[in-house]
Amino acid sequence: MRKLGKLTLPLNFHRTMKPHQELTPEQLEKIRGHAEAVRRMALENMQLHLHYDKEGVRWVAGYIDRMRNQVDQRSRQGAILFLGAFFGECMIRNIGGTWGLSDNKVCVYFEDGFTVFPGTKVAKQYENGSEGGDSVLGMYEVVLAMRAASKPPSPAQKRLLEFQKNAANCIYVPNGANAKIQWLAVRGIQDGWVALQHDLVTHAKMSVPLNSIDSFYVCAPDGKLIHQEWIAKSYYPTLPEQILTQIQGSLPADTFLTLDQTESGKKFIVIEYSKSNTKKAGYTYFASSLRNISDEKIKIVKFGGFRFNGAAWALQSVTGSFYTADNFRDWYQQKGVWLLPGETVCDMANWGSPPSLWAYYGVTESGESFVAGKCIEKAFEDADNKQSSSDSSLTTDRNHPGLNDHPNGGKNSAYLILSEEERAKGFVRPVRRSYVHTCGRTTTMALALCETIARDPKFYGRAFCFACDKHFPIHEFKWTEDGMQVGT
Repeated sequence: MRKLGKLTLPLNFHRTMKPHQELTPEQLEKIRGHAEAVRRMALENMQLHLHYDKEGVRWVAGYIDRMRNQVDQRSRQGAILFLGAFFGECMIRNIGGTWGLSDNKVCVYFEDGFTVFPGTKVAKQYENGSEGGDSVLGMYEVVLAMRAASKPPSPAQKRLLEFQKNAANCIYVPNGANAKIQWLAVRGIQDGWVALQHDLVTHAKMSVPLNSIDSFYVCAPDGKLIHQEWIAKSYYPTLPEQILTQIQGSLPADTFLTLDQTESGKKFIVIEYSKSNTKKAGYTYFASSLRNISDEKIKIVKFGGFRFNGAAWALQSVTGSFYTADNFRDWYQQKGVWLLPGETVCDMANWGSPPSLWAYYGVTESGESFVAGKCIEKAFEDADNKQSSSDSSLTTDRNHPGLNDHPNGGKNSAYLILSEEERAKGFVRPVRRSYVHTCGRTTTMALALCETIARDPKFYGRAFCFACDKHFPIHEFKWTEDGMQVGT
């Protein structure tokens, strides 16, 4: 075992400044092939869809404990090879690092010299079991915590630090070191580590990195809830009864919305969605941006994602409530309390399962309240909601046979555009990318189509609605950026 500050850590990794040897492309392909073989085995033999994430590591830990005394030495060596590859890939994809060799052993190494040996840890769990103190899940959590400790605190963690300054505040954080979630009191915070009350099961002293904490609640000495930070509904069964009662009592009564209610926000905010570079198994990510198009300062006081239930849009959130003004400033990286005229903010890692409606409840500096919202129809990984050359040709040939080959519905095989030379002469209108149909749904066009309209606003007489899957007269559409009628 090795000590790091006040925390005792298992000795299956080390820090070295010795140069690591890179793997050849063939060696990398072989390791990743072994990792994929684990996923195929789980799917074919157990009908289990494994992902490269913490839950995948949790499954490996359980699998080793179940099988460690049922296989011979030769089978065990093969399992170590394949499970070590899968375990390493989980770390690389979620925590960081690169495959390499250190002292002729396959490892995962980081730029600062921190080095992990996934296969060694798998072998040790086969030898000792998690009850004997060796667990791939435990190692994963320690590496995650140690890497997180090198990062600056998040806005939520800064709020925890502020609450901790008042000695009268009682702060509780979730801890799952013994599989079952326990809410443990914070005893103190020093040098980026949070000291917790003794574990309720083992009575061992507990310390966790501040940067590993996403959820917490704060209450007064009499038990009155003061603040809750990202208490997901999945945590409800683990909460003390008096805290759960207060949280559920604070949930909003009105969680339904119609598109008509979002009309009030159109003069204040333009909402846009685009593809996100964030990727994680099991999640659909997209980027959301908000721009203040009014002459006043505005403030988002709450927001959330909604799903249509047949009659209205119903709030769907991880917490069961609206997300807060703090959440908005954190996620959209808003610098001040107010969103200034002309200012744009963006959450590059919004997630959910389209079709959905995201709505923002705001107030202006003069005190006027509004609701702004916009639907996102399909995941950008599946369809970009674009009339683009990937699914329709763009042509300058007015005699192209695909220009009107779907007059009764569906997209045409080709769309006419002005030549690059003509578009290069300059635009008489702004280049705007998205328009909304009278049905309330938005379509985003390929850039060449947008530039054609910006050069000659009267060029098209009809436009395509992605949601309706049909072309309509151009006057039925308005630009989402400024609300102007398309074609004017």
